[in-house]
Parts: sequence; structure tokens; C-alpha cells
Amino acid sequence: MSKLKALGSHIGMRLGLATLPAGHRSFIKEHLFFLLFAAIPGTFVNTFFFRQSGTVATAAIYNALACFGSALVMHFSSFVVIKKNPAFLMRVGVMLYNLFYLALIIGREQAAAYMPLYALGAAVAGGFYWQGYNLLMQSAASPEIVNHTVSLFGMGSAVISLVIPVLTGNLISHMQGMTGYTVVFFLAFVVSLYTLNLARRIPVSHQSTSHNLIKAYHYTFTHKSWLLVMLSETFRGMRETSFPLFLSLIFFRYVNNELLLGISTMCSGMAALLANDLTRRKIRADNRLRWVFRACLMITAGFLLLFLNNSGGLIFGLSVFYSFMIPFVANPSVGIMYNTLQRSRSDINFGQTMAIHELFLATGRVLGLMILLQLSHSETLYAWGFLLLNLTGFIAAWLLHQSSRLQASEAAEP
Repeated sequence: MSKLKALGSHIGMRLGLATLPAGHRSFIKEHLFFLLFAAIPGTFVNTFFFRQSGTVATAAIYNALACFGSALVMHFSSFVVIKKNPAFLMRVGVMLYNLFYLALIIGREQAAAYMPLYALGAAVAGGFYWQGYNLLMQSAASPEIVNHTVSLFGMGSAVISLVIPVLTGNLISHMQGMTGYTVVFFLAFVVSLYTLNLARRIPVSHQSTSHNLIKAYHYTFTHKSWLLVMLSETFRGMRETSFPLFLSLIFFRYVNNELLLGISTMCSGMAALLANDLTRRKIRADNRLRWVFRACLMITAGFLLLFLNNSGGLIFGLSVFYSFMIPFVANPSVGIMYNTLQRSRSDINFGQTMAIHELFLATGRVLGLMILLQLSHSETLYAWGFLLLNLTGFIAAWLLHQSSRLQASEAAEP
């Protein structure tokens, strides 16, 4: 036991956890277990619906409903947190995920017929959990802690994806029918129960008691630097959800094997782990936008290969390549977003600001999913779809650049 503690202390020192406040470390531990139970079914929730319905549309619409519904629920949870606290929202969210996985276990072969209800369940759970998550991120003491935490979560997610997808994919592929999926959902249910216990240990933090959603919307649309950040999130969202979903489903159509999909996800996780470690060490506040532009350019160049060749091997390679490059876009963008929006006025509730942000982001996610869904009927069309959505990354980066310039000029004013 002492050796395990020593190993844990060494890893914590290596990752810089000792420099973070104790309460923030509790939040990090809970969220890492959240990432674990979410990764156990992971992309196999999509193949679960795909196998039952035989069409990509079912998985795409499920994700679209869950994303947009979660943004709407966050508007409601932004009022709940005024009476409660962010830790309470996270506990409710995890508890609802418990019920979500239990419902998947019960639904089994008939789940696709009730897909909208499952999407609603995921939306409500996500709307509570991610509202609490955003508020705890906002309470971090400095931009450096925010950037450090985002990188740690990215690394944790990548480490989890090295092991879990292969194990779950192997489990599903070696069991008949939906039995493997049922076992995987049960494992996620068990880990989510433990995560609920961890969520109880997150310290209570006090939030703003102001609650004027109309004022928050008015401020968003009249304060240009905020609006530019919100719009950048819409364009970032167009690629964020659609790319991983369609790359995994296109690859799955080629191989028709959950184990091979798990191996693909594992390789993508290895690439993401390396990339997140590089972003943690290389990206600073003064150079992060340059990294975003470079990464967008390289991603666009890589996906041009779809016009020359199309095969399971190429989709596999692009999945790994995208997983390596996207942290250089996402981590700086998320850091800029939090650093900008956490400067909320005293009469505007930050939770409601984040609910508005989530609506902008979800709008982009839904648009991206619908664009690729409409262009997924032929190889040439979805190649154009990937290229079109890649270009939105440049627009998002330009909007962040303009917002940063405005904030700098505002700070320089007497």
C-alpha cells in the first residue's frame, strides 16, 4: 500500500497536482472517473444504435438531440445552482447518468426504437453535470490553473482511451447479439456509482446569487468580445462532435467489428496523449492562437487525402492524425473561452453565461452533424463535407483573435 501511495505521489508531482488547491484536486479526481465511466461505452453507444437501426442517421440524430437538449437543460440548471451549488449539480448529473445506463441495460434490442427518449435522458444528465463542471472551472484561481486543468483532463481522457476501448470492443465482439453491449453498460453503471461517491466530496463553493437570463443574453449580444468568443465556439462545435462520430462510424462500416474499432480508438488515444502533453508544455497565453492556426492548416491538408483515396486504412490514419492535431486547437480555444467568460459582471450569473455559451456550441455541433449526415451518402460528398467543416476551424480561430485584440484594447483604456 505504501508503494502505491508513493507511486501516486510521484505521478501527482510529475503532473503538477501538488501546486493545485486541495478542493480543485478533488474536482479533478471526480472528473477523471467521470471520463472513465463515459469512456467504457464511449463510441459504442453509437455503434449500438447503428447495429440496431442499420443507418448512420440514428446515431447522428441521437447525438444532435443530446447536444442541443443539454444546452437547453443548462439554462434550467443555471437557476438551480443559485439555490444550491456546483457540486450539487454534478452529483445530480452523475446520478442521472446512473439511470441512463440502467435504461440502456433494460432496453437492449429495443433501444433504437426509443432513441429520442435516450437522447433526452443523456441531455438532462449532461445539462446538470456540465453546468457544475463549468462553474468549478470558473472558480479556479488563475488562467494558469485553468490551462493546466484542461491539459490534465485531456491527458486523462487520452490515457483512458488507450485501454478501455480495446477491452470493451473485445468484450462486445466476442459475445452474441446485444449481450456484450449489456455487459459494457453495466460496467459503466458500476463506475458511475463510485463517481457519485467522489462527487459528494467536492467542496461547496459559493456562486453569484444574481439571476437575470435576459440581461445575460443582452450583455452577450452587446459586448463584442464576448459575442466573438461565443460565435467562435459555434464554429468550433461544427467540427468537434461530427468528426469523431463520422470517422468512427465510417471506419466501422468498413470493418464491421467492435474490436477493430476499439483498436482504432486506442491508437487515437495514444496520439491524443502525446499531443496533450505537448500542449501542456508548449502552449502559452502569448502563442496559443498561432498554434490554433497551424493545427487548422495541417488538419485541412491531411483531410485532402480523402479526394485521392478512400479506404478503411485511410480513415484509420485520419482518425489518429485528427486525434493528435485537435488538442492544439481545442485546448487553447477552451482556455481562451474560460478566461474571457469568467470575467462576468457582478450582476450576471456565470452559470447562465455558460448556458448561453453551451447553446452557441450545441448549435454548431448540430449543424456539423446535419451537414455530414446529408453528405454521407457517397465517398466524394463526405470528403467535401469534411473539407467544408475543416474551414470552420479557421473562422473560429480568427474570431478568437479578434476577441483577444478587443480585450487587450479594453484593458489598455484608462
